[in-house]
Amino acid sequence: MAMKVIVYDVGTTGLKACLFEVSAENGITYVASTVEDYSLQMLGGGAIEQNPDDWWTAMGRSTRQLLEKTGVHRDAIEGVSFSSQMQNVLMVDETGTPLRPCISWMDTRADQQFNRCMNTGLKVEGLNIRKTLKFLKITGAGSFGSKDPVWKYLWVRDNEPEIFQKAYKWLDAKEYLACRATGVMKASRDTAGATFLYDVKNDCWSRELCKMLGVEMRHLPEICASTDCVGGLLPQAAEELGLAAGTPVFSGGTDVSLCQIGAGCTEIGDVNVYSGTSGWVETTVGKLHTDIGNLIGTLPGADPTAYNYVAEVDTSGKCMEWVKDRLDLPEMSYPELDAYIKDVPAGNSGVVFSPWMHGNRCPFEDANARGMFFNLDLSTRGHDLVKAVIEGVCMHMRWNL
Repeated sequence: MAMKVIVYDVGTTGLKACLFEVSAENGITYVASTVEDYSLQMLGGGAIEQNPDDWWTAMGRSTRQLLEKTGVHRDAIEGVSFSSQMQNVLMVDETGTPLRPCISWMDTRADQQFNRCMNTGLKVEGLNIRKTLKFLKITGAGSFGSKDPVWKYLWVRDNEPEIFQKAYKWLDAKEYLACRATGVMKASRDTAGATFLYDVKNDCWSRELCKMLGVEMRHLPEICASTDCVGGLLPQAAEELGLAAGTPVFSGGTDVSLCQIGAGCTEIGDVNVYSGTSGWVETTVGKLHTDIGNLIGTLPGADPTAYNYVAEVDTSGKCMEWVKDRLDLPEMSYPELDAYIKDVPAGNSGVVFSPWMHGNRCPFEDANARGMFFNLDLSTRGHDLVKAVIEGVCMHMRWNL
């Protein structure tokens, strides 16, 4: 009989639960899915947070809906795993209980911490030469912007010392959910790589980088493979999720590494263009590559034999959500939006949109970059603006490519 598994896609603004059947005869077969939304808290001053309980609640609701929809009994589920947003900072105590809300990957409050470390001394491309070279040698990329997680970690140290002292581990989104499910705190290699504290050649946290940046290694969880079983579902967690106690929980991977696999781009040189809340152009490579001038670097993948060479734009699909809401089209589906703009010629009659609605990463790093419409006139209509947003995102992806 086919093995039944559930995988959770832990996104920035929603969680999708998918049921698959796996068999030697038919490979992997999609069965059904459900989606639960949750919010981001925009706190001003660049601060953006999420309540990790919202992830867990969404995980439980989507699981129960999925089992009800398919008629599959909870005992038939032989494993669960994750694909997840990354570069978040969640400080937890020894029991895995969050000590504060999760600082989102979108958060830009840590300018002071970044500038104090990287905008000093002799520089290349505006970055400290010595520290940049050390990052590149050890990680294959580097923490070259204030949105990167290490600066948010240091922000907590500098601004919330009581919480910092109580902290037992720093976890990311799926690591928190796996911990809540099993009581075990581990981070997959691709999650570790996204912190830019991971020594890719020696498969461990870099003591040298932690010392350079002021990161306490006691806060870093044990590293595991994406395919490792973290543990079995604890009875309380199983009850809250609607699954059987003891169900194996596998670590899974980040959205960046698993999108590449899901798109079938597993061979060296394969390229994938992805658009979700954020977006990126990603190439599967067999060795480390870095383009410091365009701030494009290499991250470890879920596949331990390859790496992901990634150029990111921070807001991609999020721009589409924004323009739908601002033009009072929130009830219009995306296929309906396609029909809405189908007669608009390429080029939008000259209207241009820059898709930097929350700063940008590649090929330039600027947390303060912003979106704008250019070349509007009295003849500009709503569908011109929607088409301009789509083209602006696509042109930026082409730039990254």
